[in-house]
Amino acid sequence: MALRVDSEEADQLARRLSDITGESVTVAVTLALRERLARLDRPHDPARREALHAIRERASKLPSLDGRPDDAILGRDRTDGPRW
Repeated sequence: MALRVDSEEADQLARRLSDITGESVTVAVTLALRERLARLDRPHDPARREALHAIRERASKLPSLDGRPDDAILGRDRTDGPRW
């Protein structure tokens, strides 16, 4: 069965991924779809959610070692774009 996607952007993205990986477009798209589905299909595990919450709590209590604003640390300018 064939997949038809009528989107220039989707075609460009698939070809770019194929060029980067050296895989055929079919293989690149199949693996990309499989990987995304694996991320989205994960069951909502309460233990995982609690573990992530605990990490966020610990991280929020860490001292700031740099007084610069977040944008300066991340290298963003006023337009929210990179400065490099």
